[in-house]
Parts: sequence; C-alpha cells; structure tokens
Amino acid sequence: MKRKGKYLLRLDDFSFDCNWKYWDDILSFLIELGIKPIIAVIPDNKDKEDSNNPIPILEFWNKVRYYQSKGCTIALHGENHLKVNDRKGIMRVTNASEFVGLSYDVQYKKISNGINIFRNNGVKTNMWIAPFHSFDYTTLKVLKKVGINVISDSYSTFPYYYKGFYWVGCQLWDRFRKNRKGIWTICYHPNVWDDNKLNLIKDDILKNIDNIVGFEDINNIKVSSFRAITTHKIVIIKYQFKSFLKKIYKILF
Repeated sequence: MKRKGKYLLRLDDFSFDCNWKYWDDILSFLIELGIKPIIAVIPDNKDKEDSNNPIPILEFWNKVRYYQSKGCTIALHGENHLKVNDRKGIMRVTNASEFVGLSYDVQYKKISNGINIFRNNGVKTNMWIAPFHSFDYTTLKVLKKVGINVISDSYSTFPYYYKGFYWVGCQLWDRFRKNRKGIWTICYHPNVWDDNKLNLIKDDILKNIDNIVGFEDINNIKVSSFRAITTHKIVIIKYQFKSFLKKIYKILF
C-alpha cells in the first residue's frame, strides 16, 4: 500500500483591501474544520490588482491576530506587493518580482519595514513568502539579518535545511494530487475566486481532510539537504527546458 502525502494549505495576498467575501468564508470554513493554514500577509499593500474592499487598518490587524491565535501560521509576504521588474529569481516561477536585483540596503529597508509593521500590530513571524515567488540570494541575507528562518517556497517534496533556512516546498496550485509521498503545499489566491471556485475548493478540501496538516505538524521533518536540493534543481531545469522549447516554437511557427 502506498503511503499518502500530507498537505499544507497556503493562502496568499491577505491584506486590508483583499476580497473579504472569499477570505472570510474560507478562513471560517478551515478553522471550523480544525485546519490551520499558512496565511501570507502583505503588511502595506499597494498592489491595485489585489485591492477590493478595504477595511480599517486596525480591524485588519485584529483579524490577523485572531487567525494567529487560532493556530494559523502568519508569514511575511513582502512589503507592498509591487512589481519592480520582470526577473524570476531563485525559484524561476514568474516573470515578476518585488525584490530580485535590488541592493542589500533597499531590500533590508523594505523587509525591515514589513517586520516593523507586524511588530507594531502585535504579530510575530519567522516565515517568509515572496510575492510572485521571486527572491534572490541578497533577500536571503536580509532575511537572516532580521531573524526570519523559514521559507515557504521550493520544489522539494520534503522540508530541508539550506543556507541557514528551513525550506518548505510550495509545489501545487488550487488542487490536491493523490497518491504522492512527501509534504505538499497547495497555494490558493482567494482574491481572484468566484462562488464556483470557492465551492470546488471546499469540496476538494473535505475529500482530502484526513491528509491535511498544519506547519507545526511538519516543523521538524526533514530529509538530507542534498536529496532535497537536487530535487529542487531538477525541477528548475525542467522549467527552463520547457521555457526554451516554447521560445523555439514561437520562432519557428
């Protein structure tokens, strides 16, 4: 009998002006089921694409503290979620970044500002989630300086330690994949949902509820860094090769 994988749920782009209809619904649903998701909080959102129905700042931070008190893992999701360039960074996922290529001093100022906003509102975190899944080795130096030591981003199917950080993979978007070993993070973006999407995701969660875990449940699980990093690099090479083939196809056809 195959050992089934375990799943972390990650909700991205939580901010004072997020799509409250779907955020309130899904978080209430998860908490009622005893599920403790990772919530990627934008401390000072200025991304108009994520702007929906703003609420007072104090009310927003009350919500963040409430969800943290219920066992949700609160992660720092950049500073303002504004794209500054088209660079992919370490993860090679998207052609957009808030941080890649910026100097140490600029990145330190941005990340420190985010941390200070968290602290001033009574929220603690040691987890980083980069906007657009895009960051570089300078970002890692800054994160280490400010005391963040967990990163939710990697293609490895098991957590591992690398460069002083505990890396937890983020490999799936919106849907579960059954009969796979390892620890899988499913990334959701409630700001772009509609009613149909919400209901499909709820049904999917209920079908897989026995295999859903929280970050605290996997905090001490790890495999050798060599095995994990090798897996991570192989997937990146596959992405790069697919991208290369698409470019060739466009040129030829």
